[in-house]
Amino acid sequence: MAIPERRTYMNFTKPYLQIPLVLVTRPNELFFSDIGSINDKKIAVIKGYAYGEILRVKYPRMQLVEVSNAKEGMKKVLYGEIFGFIDTLATSAYQIQKNYTTQLKIAGKFDEHWDLGIGVRNDEPLLFSIFEKAIESIDKLEHQKILNKWIALNYADNYRYKEFFWKLVALVIFLGLLIAYRQYALNKYNKKLEILSSTDKLTGVYNRLKLDEIMVYELQKFNRYKQPLSIILLDIDNFKLINDTYGHHKGDIFLQELSYLIQQNIRNTDCLGRWGGEEFLIILPHTDIEDAHKVAQNLQKLICEHQFSFISKQSASFGVVSVHLDESIDTFFERVDKALYTSKKLGKNRVTIDL
Repeated sequence: MAIPERRTYMNFTKPYLQIPLVLVTRPNELFFSDIGSINDKKIAVIKGYAYGEILRVKYPRMQLVEVSNAKEGMKKVLYGEIFGFIDTLATSAYQIQKNYTTQLKIAGKFDEHWDLGIGVRNDEPLLFSIFEKAIESIDKLEHQKILNKWIALNYADNYRYKEFFWKLVALVIFLGLLIAYRQYALNKYNKKLEILSSTDKLTGVYNRLKLDEIMVYELQKFNRYKQPLSIILLDIDNFKLINDTYGHHKGDIFLQELSYLIQQNIRNTDCLGRWGGEEFLIILPHTDIEDAHKVAQNLQKLICEHQFSFISKQSASFGVVSVHLDESIDTFFERVDKALYTSKKLGKNRVTIDL
């Protein structure tokens, strides 16, 4: 469940399951249509659960007591230590059916739901996009029909515990199978689609379209968290001469070898892509201008010293910039392009930074 603290390091999909919160009491208590009015009684919630934080904000006067798990909370209600226990409809119904059929009951329902989505690390935008599409692919009307069919209860002493429990089991199994099938189908379909839409066919690194997408994401993260972000733009010196001398096929082989060399000498968190022709772009999250400069100098040296399959010596020119606060993506790329042009103008095979 998404809460502000978790959102600092994770992105959450739209909820795939919404389970109501309910109040469990002893059977002699009345049904409460407005749970927010219960301010003079002790109510238990499970420690660490997201909805506990939400309830504290919405009902600041409610006397909430933390318990380790549902069983502990219901025992405290049974023994009269507290008035009620708040948990999800699914968990409460299961515990009552299994252990407290005639001793406890559901005596009220909250407007809030336990909204369950899929949380993905915020440095994995592609994985987040896949999960988001998987959730969105479930037709909304179909989803609502499923929830309406299986999560439908009567809150009274004649509550049909056993019938609900088995329907809930069926719902869980059905949703599990549905999500598993959707994931399998998406994985199978998206593997080829992802390769075609996000990578350069020749070199296997990211294409320009994907680099643009990553840059937008990284800039948004930079503006939010103020963590350093730099890019390196490199251009192969005299690449036309390679094509003219050895032919375009050999030129393609050189690009493939160069891509592999660069990929093996940058971090896993860095993103390498073909910017166009003989130009390559490297996106370096959490990297200031000094460290980015060192990376570019190291790559410059590696390229000069590397023995390619049919060329004994080759060089490249580099432009390096670090993003400024509230800088647009267009300005960012204009500066790195200008830095690369300076390297070319000053004789090639060199690194230029733009502060």
